[in-house]
Amino acid sequence: MCFSVLPFEQLDFMSASTKGSGQWLTKSTEFQTWLGQRHQTLFCPGIPGAGKTMLTANVIDFLQTKFSNQDDVRIAFLYCNY
Repeated sequence: MCFSVLPFEQLDFMSASTKGSGQWLTKSTEFQTWLGQRHQTLFCPGIPGAGKTMLTANVIDFLQTKFSNQDDVRIAFLYCNY
């Protein structure tokens, strides 16, 4: 297993993403509920190749944009390659 410590993977995923993709997830009731509560887990299972990584990249981008002006919010993420 390899852990990426630099944002290059996120940038690569976002450059491969189509603008607006993943909005169905960030606008969903489940996501909005998760976003509005503390200490929650949003579980998004799927088969290999279903697009989980791209959705994750879009969620990270959404969160970074949403909270970019809030000094008390940090967005932490990592991608695991195996």
